[in-house]
Amino acid sequence: MFLPLIIIFAIFYMIILRPQQRKEKERRKEIADMTAGKRVLFSGGIIGKVTEVKSSTFMVEVSSGVVIEIAKGSVLRILPDGEASAADLEQNA
Repeated sequence: MFLPLIIIFAIFYMIILRPQQRKEKERRKEIADMTAGKRVLFSGGIIGKVTEVKSSTFMVEVSSGVVIEIAKGSVLRILPDGEASAADLEQNA
């Protein structure tokens, strides 16, 4: 009677939970290995260039001369070099 329930849970784990855990682990490793000069996208929609890495925050330049401090946990992803931001696209239009 419990065998079908156990099989369904195992399938659910392998298809949904395990890939998410792996992706989150990879994201945390990237954040831990972050260096100055990388462009990042934060959960608030802010895109900026990391200027300094502190123990639990980043100093991020979001515009010329504008530097803000943002928590490491708010990083959504690291942008690859050469990926244009929305501001860059608007200036070129």
